[in-house]
Amino acid sequence: RSSKDWLGSEDSMAQSRTDNGHIVFVSHCWSAPVGWAETIPNLTSFSQTKAAELCDYAKDVSAQLYDDASAWHKIGFWIDKACIPQSDPDMMSLCVNLLEEFIALSDGMIVLASWNYFSRLWCVYEWVCGLLIHSAMEIEILADPFIRDSTVDTYLFCIRNFSVAKCYCNNENDQQTLIDKVHSCYKSVSDFERFFQFSVIVCFSRCLVK
Repeated sequence: RSSKDWLGSEDSMAQSRTDNGHIVFVSHCWSAPVGWAETIPNLTSFSQTKAAELCDYAKDVSAQLYDDASAWHKIGFWIDKACIPQSDPDMMSLCVNLLEEFIALSDGMIVLASWNYFSRLWCVYEWVCGLLIHSAMEIEILADPFIRDSTVDTYLFCIRNFSVAKCYCNNENDQQTLIDKVHSCYKSVSDFERFFQFSVIVCFSRCLVK
């Protein structure tokens, strides 16, 4: 489903959500983290690993919603580059500014928490938005393929030393857009950072216990 399907009046967006069924916002890094090939056995690619996690998740949710894991194709995912028109600069800009609305219209959020996730500004902004808009129980952290003895220290370092200023984006314009959003939508950058750190600790603890 593309972002164009969801743009319009409140009624048309609600109808689109009804027509499209269960849709989950996917928050993830596009680029593989440093050391991927050395850390993950069998030379499984980063994209294949993420796709397999989404497939397993869709089957689990399908079994819960429809009592049929084979109906997993009914579970929709909102994935940025697949849903935002990349060849239309005006539409792309509009969709970026509507990020919070896309998260709100989704039925929940999946976090594919690779060990570079918490160093990417897009990712951490989506994380905070997701937890402010949705219940923590509607946020699913998929981290099993990524947490290894050799990556735990990287996770801890990123969380312990997290700051907006240290995060990065591939696109410098995106970086400034997101920093402006933090300044305009939150009480302060430090409050944003503290909420992020606290919520990561709580949500990851729940994930590890599961």
